[in-house]
Amino acid sequence: MVTYLKSRATRSELIRVAMGDTKADVVLQEANLVNVISGEIYKTDIALKADRIALVGEAGHCTGENTEVIEASGLYAAPGLIDGHIHIESTMLTVEEFSYLAVPHGTTSVNADAHEISNVLGIRGFRLFHDRSRRVPLRIFMVAPSSVPLTGSKMEIPSKRIDLKELTAIVKMQNVLGLSEVLNTTELLKGSPNLSAKIQIAIMFQKYIDGNAPGLSGKELNAYLAAGPQHDHEAITAEEALERLRLGFWVMFREGSSERNLSDLAEILKHGKVDSRRCCFATDDKDPRDLAIEGHIDHCLRKSISAGIPPVTAVQMATLNCAEYMGLERELGSISPGKMADIVLFDDLESLNVRFTIIGGKIVARNGKASFRLDTRPYPRWATKTVRMRRRVTAADLLIHAPDTERVTVRVLDVTKGTIISEMKVVDLPVRDRALNSDVDQDVLKVAVAERYGKTNLAVGKGFTIGFGLKHGAIASSVAHDAHNIICVGTNDLDMVDAMNQVVAMQGGLVAVKEGKTIAQLELRLAGIMSVESWKIVSDKLAFLHQEVREELDCKLRSPYMVLAFESSASVPELKVSTRGLIDVSTMRIIPLVVT
Repeated sequence: MVTYLKSRATRSELIRVAMGDTKADVVLQEANLVNVISGEIYKTDIALKADRIALVGEAGHCTGENTEVIEASGLYAAPGLIDGHIHIESTMLTVEEFSYLAVPHGTTSVNADAHEISNVLGIRGFRLFHDRSRRVPLRIFMVAPSSVPLTGSKMEIPSKRIDLKELTAIVKMQNVLGLSEVLNTTELLKGSPNLSAKIQIAIMFQKYIDGNAPGLSGKELNAYLAAGPQHDHEAITAEEALERLRLGFWVMFREGSSERNLSDLAEILKHGKVDSRRCCFATDDKDPRDLAIEGHIDHCLRKSISAGIPPVTAVQMATLNCAEYMGLERELGSISPGKMADIVLFDDLESLNVRFTIIGGKIVARNGKASFRLDTRPYPRWATKTVRMRRRVTAADLLIHAPDTERVTVRVLDVTKGTIISEMKVVDLPVRDRALNSDVDQDVLKVAVAERYGKTNLAVGKGFTIGFGLKHGAIASSVAHDAHNIICVGTNDLDMVDAMNQVVAMQGGLVAVKEGKTIAQLELRLAGIMSVESWKIVSDKLAFLHQEVREELDCKLRSPYMVLAFESSASVPELKVSTRGLIDVSTMRIIPLVVT
């Protein structure tokens, strides 16, 4: 059941308004309608009754003295914008604050994958997220987590596990429309009975199945689609996007904080030779700093139009196409009689400045400002006390022993491209006192992941990474996909220890340390991955944190914490680091640091 789409207007009421026997509650007068069904733009009225659209056309006969008339002449009316795949947790905001930030940008619905909070808090965390998501005007549709945990315990020490019984219970919950992205491609292609069973549960309950197929092509990509997933948001080139469309995938054009693929993917649609109807937009992982400065799906529209995609096509991708993928096209995705009155009014189709956001017939944002109140109930203590390490991190925990020789060859995680993919490279490191340390001159820095749930005393996986460009200090975070243990990269062990212990002291967050002093931090107490402060405070603190990391530590990356978070995620190629050590993603095996 989709409770968000329970209507306050009956079909008979809509008929009476359309016929003029009853007056409309709201009329948008002389708007330039972006008709995503016909592909046209033309001037018309739009009459609303309660939370639905009653009429699209001349509305004088259903306009009465009590009808609210919105003069929309010169404005462009489009269906409410939909994000096809997002981890709200990656914004580091609560669902309430995310809603408050996104709705003024014209976003009316999202396909939310609560994979992250579920990995920290299990089904209890999913239920908390689900409950809070139903108390905001934004329509937050959810998918049942398929990968909690992502890997077996030999690869990583997880916090929680959602088994098939719990997954079935989640699938039956209201507003849960699909199965979340199936992340462990290696195991799926091997015919994993557990993953196959999860997919079968989704099929049995007629749910869509989100995908995640980074780097797959040819027979592997065919096998992945045959296994059940229906969309992919991991295409990073036009060639990859085209291959996915030809095979039958829905392709999400992703524009997040570290993964900014939209301009490259737009190439396949610029000349009208490829059908766009199975193309949508997704932000996946986007931080509040970028949401505040750039916008949300409205930013995707601006960027795609400037890249050469026709405006109506771009709006289709942000509305109708996504509604069809989610199975909601009867209710959402176009401005049509009988559908939910989710409408956004733009100044034009170039700046795409949002003047009004309407959800369910109610104006929820005007001129970039939300016009609704947030639920300010505090989050429960069990959700804000999730760092339970048995002891503090010490320098001994970060020691990497080496053979008694001058140099050794080691495997490193290469993130010089600044994306979530970390390539496997090999470099030579000097040995000092039979130990390996960061080599700033080569930009080869130590990276460590510490188990934070108190299940060990104290498991720490170690390795090296290249591409951060740090000249001083260390940065640490409790946002570390997918298990969200504590991850740190630094130029020296002492600053790394200080940074990791500061994250522990805050009950989660992002930290930057230089010469033993914390120079910036952002507290993330909710599951160790989200803040309970306002979006404005979080955005400002994150901006300052990035500024300090760039100016004081000389970091090269645009989104260093986002990149760092994915250095522990075995869902994307090639080499990752966990509390168990280095993971070769292609084989899903722990491999040695030193190349022999």
